[in-house]
This record gives sequence, C-alpha cells and structure tokens, in this order.
Amino acid sequence: MIGKILGGRYELLEKIGHGGMAVVYKARCKLLNRIVAVKILRTDLEGGDEFLKRFNVEAQSAASLTHPNIVSIFDVGNEEDIHYIVMEYVEGVTLKDYIRTNSPIPWKNGVKITLEIARALEEAHKKHIIHRDIKPQNIIATNDGGIKVTDFGIARAASAATLSVDNDVLGSVHYFSPEQARGGYVDEKSDIYSLGIVMYEMLTGQVPFDGDTPVAIAMKQIEQPPVHPAQINPEIPESIASIALKAISKETRNRYQSITEMEEDLSKALDDPASVVVSVAPPVEENLEETRKMEPLRKKEIIIDIPGGDVPVKKTSGKKMTKDDKRALVAALVTSLLIVGILSFFVVRLIYPDFSPFAFMQSKEVEVPSLLGFTLQEAEEELDGTRLVVKVIDEIQDPTAEPGTILAQDPKEGMMVKGKQTIEVVVAKGLATFRLDDYVNKPYRDVESALRGLGLQVEVEYVQSETVALDYVIRHNPSGGTKVSSGETIILYVSQGPDPQYETVPNLLELSLAQAKDRLEQVNLVVGNITYDNSTKPKDTVIGQSISGGDPVAPKTPVNLVVSKGPDASTAEQVSKTLTVNLPDKDSVDLKIVANNKTVYQGKHNPKAENHEFSTRVKGTGKINFDIYFDGTLAGSKTIDFSK
Repeated sequence: MIGKILGGRYELLEKIGHGGMAVVYKARCKLLNRIVAVKILRTDLEGGDEFLKRFNVEAQSAASLTHPNIVSIFDVGNEEDIHYIVMEYVEGVTLKDYIRTNSPIPWKNGVKITLEIARALEEAHKKHIIHRDIKPQNIIATNDGGIKVTDFGIARAASAATLSVDNDVLGSVHYFSPEQARGGYVDEKSDIYSLGIVMYEMLTGQVPFDGDTPVAIAMKQIEQPPVHPAQINPEIPESIASIALKAISKETRNRYQSITEMEEDLSKALDDPASVVVSVAPPVEENLEETRKMEPLRKKEIIIDIPGGDVPVKKTSGKKMTKDDKRALVAALVTSLLIVGILSFFVVRLIYPDFSPFAFMQSKEVEVPSLLGFTLQEAEEELDGTRLVVKVIDEIQDPTAEPGTILAQDPKEGMMVKGKQTIEVVVAKGLATFRLDDYVNKPYRDVESALRGLGLQVEVEYVQSETVALDYVIRHNPSGGTKVSSGETIILYVSQGPDPQYETVPNLLELSLAQAKDRLEQVNLVVGNITYDNSTKPKDTVIGQSISGGDPVAPKTPVNLVVSKGPDASTAEQVSKTLTVNLPDKDSVDLKIVANNKTVYQGKHNPKAENHEFSTRVKGTGKINFDIYFDGTLAGSKTIDFSK
C-alpha cells in the first residue's frame, strides 16, 4: 500500500498503526500539500454494504465535531473496495503508552488529562454523539503536551461488524461499562464510566478490573466493586479518588448524570481538593448467600388431647417460628434465587448474546427484512403482523437520500430473531437550507472546518495574490449571502502568496574574490563553496562560477566560485590555446571539462543565450585530450596539440 494514491490526492507514505477496525497510514494530501492520517478499514470485517453504509453515516456525523481535544475528520472515501477515513495527523504517543512509561501519573497531571478528555466528550455529547470506546489506546498525548481523542462514532458502526477476539477487544473490555458488558442500552453515561476507568488507571497505574478472558473481565465490570484508588496510591486525595469511583459506579443512576457535572468537580478539585465533597454510593452487598451459624432448635414435649380418650402422646417439635421469622426466611430465599438467576443470565448472555429466558414462550424465529430506503410508514407496514417494531435512534443529513428514508438498521437484513424485537434505524432528514456567510480574508482551514460542520462539501484552489496573506481565503463560490443547502460544494480560492521573486546572477569572471562577494550581495545572492586552481590569471581572480551570468535564480541562492592560485613555473612554460565546446539544445546545462583526470573547467550555462557555443582558454604542453561532460554524462572529447 505504501506509495498508493487514494482519491487522486492522498499518497500513502508509511504505516503508523493498526487496530481492530483498521490500519493507519501517514499520508500526504497532494492537493493541500499537508500531512494527514489515513485509516483504511480492515478487509475481514463482516457486514457488507449495510455496515459500510452505517460506517459512512457515523464517520460523517463525527466529522461535524470541531474541538481542540478531538482529532478532526477531513474526508471519507472508497476506491477499489478500499474504504478509508482521512483524519488530522497528530504527532505523539497513545495515552496507553504514556501511562506505561510514566505510571502512576501524578494526580494533578492525571486530573488535567481527564479534564481535556471530558471537554472532548462534552462537545460530542452536545451533538448526541456517543464515543462508546473510550480507552487510552484511542487517546493521543501530543508532542506539545495536549490531549486528542480519536475514533468518535466509529465504535457504533463497528457493532454491526464481526471482529475477532484479539488484543484490541481484550483491551476495550477493560473500559466497558456494565451495561455494555451485558449488552444493554448505551448512552452518555457509558462514556463517563469508561473515562472513570481511564482516570483510575492513570492515578494507580492499573485498571480496576482485569482477567484472563474478556468474559472474566466483563463479569467483574458487572458485579465486583473496585479497590479504592488510595489503597493503591496513597498520594491520591480523597476527593479525587471519589470522583473516579463515582464515575465507575455500577448503576447509571449513581454516576455523574452528565460529563459537565464530572468536569465541574474535576476543576474544583484541581484547584483545592479539600473543597470538594463527592457522594459515592456504597457497593452492592454480595454476601446475601453467606452461610450463617444458627442456634440449635430445643426439643420439648407437647401433650395433645386426643378426642375420645385421655392417652397422652409425646410429640417432638422445634421452636415455633414467628410471622416475622417466616417473612425474613422467605425474603432471603427469594433474594438468593434472584441473585443466582440474574448472575447466571448475565454469564449466558455474554456467551450467547441472543439467549432469552422466555424463549419457550416466544414465537418461532423470523427473518429480519431489509428496511433500507423505506419511509417509517412503509417500514411499519412491512413489519405489520410480525413481532418486530421499528425505532428511530438518529437522524442524519444525507444529500444522496430522500428525506425520511431509512439509511441504516440494526439488526441487519437476514438475521433470525425470536419474539418481540426492536429494529433501530437511522433516518435521512431533509437538507438544511441557509444563507452562506462571507469567509473572505479568513484562514481557509477554519473556514473548511466550519463549512464541513454545516454539511457542505469543500474544494480548495490555490491562487497567487499580492494582497491576501498566505492560506487565507481570497474569495469563494458561491459568495457570501447566497442561499445554499447541505451537501452543496463550496469552492474556496486560497492565497498562495505573491509571485515568487527572482534575481539575475551577474558575470563574476575576471573579478577579484572580494569584488565577486560584493557583487553577489548587491543582488541578494550569497557566495557558496570556493575552490582554488592553477591559472595564469592573477591570484584571487575568479576563473569559474557554478551558475552562469544572466541566469535567473531565487533570492539567497549560493553561487560556487573557482578562484585562481596565480601563475607558477609550470603554467608559465605552458602554451595557451582556445577550446571551443558546442552546447546541447537545452535551456540549461552543467558543463565540465576534464584533462588528465583533473577538472579544468566547470560551470552552468544557458546554451540558447550563448548561441550553443562556449569557448575557454586552456594551457598545456604536447597533446592533451579534453573530456567534455554535460550534466555529469560524458558527451565527447577533443584533443589539442599545444606543440603546434
């Protein structure tokens, strides 16, 4: 996959991670010339078109989230059966790796990290988006000290696919809420529970519930109380420990009822731990079936009068039970049976999710029909006469679907179910229509995020501008004030800055080295490497330059110089002759002349400007062969007889 270009713009550079859902690559967006992360879905996920449809709906919903603590989603696409998400590229490590390296994290740092995660969840919960898989593996500690949460909305789509029980699933179950573990209703308070587990792990260096299998861990999430964090790390203030314990209460009614409530307690405790008192519900007692020692029954004789006779009869009897004793005994038996039954039910449901204790009372299995594309009324008519009912769980704007039609369903088509079953559906809602704001002279990245958050598509075109700053919007189409609908495409014309400036390289040959340096400075160029060679020219005279005079170059370009060492005895006896070289038909060429394994000339030329001919004076005795190289390739040779 390395080197592949997706969507005509995302070039995959290197693999940087993988998980239960996807493989992640570092990539370059060729259109915007920026680094992004591309998450490609695993090919072994089951669910077919329905899963992919649900995945796209969830990803588009998550793309509406814009927050400093949330990894932004830029694009969703597919190509050649490759389905991918384009996200903000964040440099850093996962919070899981950060915990392994720094465990246990000092409580103040742990609270600050928890606060940043909470702010991300608060933004998502405002838009009714539940993460469902908050864990340190899905949180990035950036190199600049920030926190970013990723994979919003993806866990819901994943629930429609079949994943293997691998380390990724085992890692998730450590952070599942009890209602998730038992397959129950999941809402914002499930995210609060998972965040509480993450906070507990940061403060103590370990998760509160662990085991050898996902089922074993899930059972502990459901029924086992956690160890008080301060017993593991005595440095943790009581108020901080209480916040974590309240967040991971088994019953949702005993947790924080919103992430905002938890955030407020965290902020107060960070400033002054002693100022916060958190009420934590005590754990449910688990010793209702504990064996208790009872006093032995004392026997006594009872004389019973038998009608018709005076024969005394001995009867052995226990102590007579009062009504309260009987009620207590019955209550204890009923409670014990209920607990055993409930725990057995949870264990069976973890192993067999479709199990129902009332299966014998239910009707035969029925096949779930496809409701995709139906209106709610049509779906209800389709299910008429069955024990299946439809329930809307979300409404999503989809420009490709008719408003009011069903985009996704769970359970999916073809599944066999028994008894009364609710089919959860996602419905397309009508496109929102509004007037477009004026985004001229605003940073295009902010504008792009805002437009995508409104359900609009965005295309970017770069234009050179002398008046608008780099990466700011010059204009857009449609313009501000135009009436638009969700799904429309907005073209942003973004400043590429002014036209690049060029400097002309002066001819430095025959100048002294000092004069050449001054001349280059005058035209905003710099001296590059300086080499010395024997020459009949006076010492420190420039006899060669790497870029020919007259060539245009960018400001501050270095020009290499060849400087004369001055004449010596050997050069004085040599004969000077002219060597003429025919230059190739090119805009620019690097010419090098070599004689006796020694470079006698090297410089860059513009053949068209020099009429495809270059001459230079060379010296020697006898016959000397001069090899001619164009751009490092031997093009030919010339022999000069200096004796004639």
